[in-house]
Amino acid sequence: MTDQAREPRSTSAWWIALGGRNAISLWSWLLPTLAALAFTIVFEVPAFDYRLWPRITLVLAVQVLLIPLLLAGHVLLRAQSHPRPWLGLAIFVALGLARGLMVDSLAPFIEPIARDALAYQLALNATYALLTLPFIAVIVDSVRRYRALRAAVRDEGLRWQRALGNAEADFAREYATYREKVNSEVMTRVIHLQDEIAAMAREAAGTGALAGADELRRLSAEVVRPLSHELILEPTRITVVPTPFASTPPRWEIRDVLREASRAPMTGCWGVCAVMGLLGLVGLSLYGSVPLLVVNLGWDLFIFGVVPGAIARVAERACGRLPVTGAWVASVCLWAALSLVGVLGTAALMDLATGSGVVFWGAAILYVALSALTVISLAGFRRQRDLQDELGELLAREEAVASRLMMRIDHERRELGLVLHGSVQASLTRAAMALDKWGDSLDPGALPEVVDEVRNALDSIVGALDTHDPRSSGLDVVVRDRLRLWEGAVTCSWSVTSDAVQAIDGAAAKDIGDIVGEAVTNAVRHGQADEVRVDVALDGALVVVRVRDNGTGPVGARHPGAGLSLLARAGIPWTLERVGAWTQFTVRVPGGVLETEQERVSDVRRP
Repeated sequence: MTDQAREPRSTSAWWIALGGRNAISLWSWLLPTLAALAFTIVFEVPAFDYRLWPRITLVLAVQVLLIPLLLAGHVLLRAQSHPRPWLGLAIFVALGLARGLMVDSLAPFIEPIARDALAYQLALNATYALLTLPFIAVIVDSVRRYRALRAAVRDEGLRWQRALGNAEADFAREYATYREKVNSEVMTRVIHLQDEIAAMAREAAGTGALAGADELRRLSAEVVRPLSHELILEPTRITVVPTPFASTPPRWEIRDVLREASRAPMTGCWGVCAVMGLLGLVGLSLYGSVPLLVVNLGWDLFIFGVVPGAIARVAERACGRLPVTGAWVASVCLWAALSLVGVLGTAALMDLATGSGVVFWGAAILYVALSALTVISLAGFRRQRDLQDELGELLAREEAVASRLMMRIDHERRELGLVLHGSVQASLTRAAMALDKWGDSLDPGALPEVVDEVRNALDSIVGALDTHDPRSSGLDVVVRDRLRLWEGAVTCSWSVTSDAVQAIDGAAAKDIGDIVGEAVTNAVRHGQADEVRVDVALDGALVVVRVRDNGTGPVGARHPGAGLSLLARAGIPWTLERVGAWTQFTVRVPGGVLETEQERVSDVRRP
C-alpha cells in the first residue's frame, strides 16, 4: 500500500498543519514568525514600548490564525484534481488583503513617528515570512519526494534482481526436471529396446519382433507424445515480474515544482498590491505622498513576485541545460544579485521613511534563508530528474531482460518438445513399421537388414536427444534430412527451389524442416501413406510448403499434431484437403515461422 493510499482523501488544512505526510507541519510554518519576533525584540529592547504589547499580541494572533488559511490555499492550489481549485486562489487573494489591512491600517492608530515601532516592524517582517513560505514549502516537499523516489529506485532495482534470479533458478529446475524425465522415461527405454533387438537378432525369434513393435508404439503414445505436448502446448509456469512496480513510487516533475514555486507567492503578491493600491487611493495619509506609495507597491511586487518567479525560471532552465554545479552557480549568482538589490532597496526605503534598520536586517535574514534553501533544493531538483531517468532506464532494461528470459525459456521448452514430437516419434514409428513389415513375412534372411534398420532408427533418437538443437545451413539439406528417416519404408520425393535455398537458412530453415517432418509423420502415422511428395518454393516474402501423400481415410480423422499447432499460435493458417487421389497439406509461412505472437511482441520491446 502506498503512502497516498494510507492518507485521508480530505485536503483538510488542519490535517496537513498538524503533521500530514505531504506537507510541512504547523511548527515549521511558525518558526520564521517566531524568529522575526525574537530578532526584533533583541535588537529593539532599548527602544521597546511596553504599551504596544496589546497591539503586538493582536497582530501575532491574527497572523497565527491565518496560517491554516495559508496552508489550505497552498494545498488547494496544488490539488489540480480538486473539484474547486479556485478556492486556493481566492484564499491567497484574501491573505494579500489581510496583509495590507493588518500592516498598513496600523498607521491611522499610531503617530507617524511610530512607523519604526516594534509592532509595525514585527508585522512587516512576519508578513514577509508568511507570504514567502509557500515557496519554501514547495522546496522542502520536493526534497521529501526526492528521497522517496531515491528509495523507490533502490528498492525496485533490488526487487527486479531478486525476481530475475528466482526466475532463472526456477527455469533451471523445471528444465532439469524435463530433461531427467526424458532421460529416464525415453532414453532408458530406447536403450533397453536396443538390447532386446540385439538379443532378438541372435535368437531370430519372430514373436520378439512383434512384441518390440508394440513396445515402440506404447512408448510413443504413452510417454513421448504427452511429454512433447506438455512442452510445446502448455504455457510456461514461471512468472518473472507481473508488473513493473509492486507499488507506484512518488513522481514529481522538476518543472512543475519550479513553476509552482513562483506561482504561489505571486498570487499573494497581487492581493497585497491590490489592497495597498486601493487603500492608497482612498487616503494618501497612509504614506503621506504618492511617490512613497508607488515605492511600496513596487517593493512588494518585487519581493513577493519577481524574486521567486525569476529564481524558479532560472533554476528551471539551469536544471535542464547545465550540470549540477552550473545550476548551483547560476542560482547563487542570481540570489546574490537580487538580495543585494533587495537589501539596498529596503535600507533606502527605511532610511527615507523611518530611519530604522530593523526591516533591513529582517529582509536580509529572509533572503539569506531563501538563498540557502534554494541552493540546497536545486541539487535535489537536478538529482531527482536524474533519478527519474535512471528509474525509466532501469524499468526498460529489466523488462527487456525479463522478455528475453521468457523467450529463452519458451524456446528451450519448444525445441525439446519438437525433438520429442518430431525426430523421436518419427524414429519410433519408423522402427515399428520395419518390425511389422518383417513380422508379416518372417523371412530369416531379411532379419539382419531389419535389425540394422531398427537399430539405426533408435540410434537416431539417442543422437537427437543428445544434440537437442541441430542447426543446418541450407533448406535443401534440412528437408533431405527430415525425409531420410523414412527411406525404405515410404517412397519419398522432394523438391526445393534454388531461390528458396538462397533466401532461407539457419534457424528459419530448421523451422521449415520441422513443418515438413511433422506433416510427413502425420501422413505416415495417421494416414497410412506409403508415398510422400514435398515441394518447397519461394513466393515473394513467403515460403510455400506443400506435402502430398497417398494416404487413405477421411482428412478430418488425421490429427494436426502438436508441432503444427505452433502455426496456429503464431497466427499462420494452413490447409489439409483432398486433391484428386492425394491428400495435400499447404502452408505459407514467413522466415521465423515458429515465432509466436508473444515472442514477437517481446522482441519489439527489446532495446
